[in-house]
Amino acid sequence: MSSSNVDKILELGGTNNKYQYILLFVSFISWANTMLTAIGLPFLEKVPDISYRDPSTSEIIHTQLSYEICNDPSIQYNITNTYEYSFVISTGIECDQIKTGLIGTTTYFGNFLGSLLFNFIADTKGRKNTFILSNVLYLIFTFLFNFANDYYSIIVLLFLSNIFAMVINFSCLVLIEETTSTKIRGIFGTIVNAGFPSCALFYFPLFSYLGKWKYVFQVNALTALVVLIIFYLFGYESPRLLISQGKIDEAIDIVKNLAKFHNMEKKSNQMIHTA
Repeated sequence: MSSSNVDKILELGGTNNKYQYILLFVSFISWANTMLTAIGLPFLEKVPDISYRDPSTSEIIHTQLSYEICNDPSIQYNITNTYEYSFVISTGIECDQIKTGLIGTTTYFGNFLGSLLFNFIADTKGRKNTFILSNVLYLIFTFLFNFANDYYSIIVLLFLSNIFAMVINFSCLVLIEETTSTKIRGIFGTIVNAGFPSCALFYFPLFSYLGKWKYVFQVNALTALVVLIIFYLFGYESPRLLISQGKIDEAIDIVKNLAKFHNMEKKSNQMIHTA
C-alpha cells in the first residue's frame, strides 16, 4: 500500500478534528507533568540556610550550607531554615556531595534509559498500550513517594518513575505524528515539546507553597490518573502503525470509529473502498 493511500485512509476518519486536539491536550499535560520533577531538581536539592560565627572575626554569618562549611571542623553552624520540600534535607545528605549529586544523575539516567526502551516497547506493544501501561506504572511509582522516607527508596523511585516518564512522552508524541495531518503535525509537535519548559511555570508555587516535596508527587500521580482516564476513554491505536504491520482491517475499523467520532461516518463508508 502506497503512502498516499495510507494518508487517504487516515483522512477519511478526520486528521484535523477534535480527536487530534484531545490527543494534543493529553500529550501536552503529560509532558508538563512527567518532566516536573526533572526540571524542578534545583528546588528538590536545596540545602538549608544556616548561621555561624566566623572563627577569625567572630562575626555572625548568615548563608546557605556549603561543602566547604561541612568540611571545616572549626565552624559550628545552626540551621535556620530547613525547606521541607527539599530531598536533600529530608534525607539528611546536605553534607554528602556524592549522594546529593546522585539525585540528579539518577533522575536523568532514568530519562535516558526510557528513551532507549521506547522504540522497542512501542513497536511491539503498540502506541496505545505503551502509553496506558507507562502511565499506570508512572502513577504507581509517583504515588509510592508518599511512603519513601529514606535516601535509597527515593533514588530507586526517581529512577523508575523517570524511565516511564520518557516512554509516556514519546508514545503520545509519536501517536500525534501518526494520526494528524501533515499541515498541523509540525505545530502540534512544537506545542507538545513546549510542555517540558512550560512545567517550569508551575514548579515554583508547587515546591514553595505546598510545603513538602511529597505533595508534588501527589500532584504528579493525580494528574497522571486524569490523563490516563481521558486517553483510555478516547484514545485509539495508531492506524498508521497497524497498516505498517499489515493489519489493514484493524486500521480501517479505527478509522471508521474516528469518522463516527467526527460525524463523518457516512462520507467515510462511501469512500473507504476507493483508498
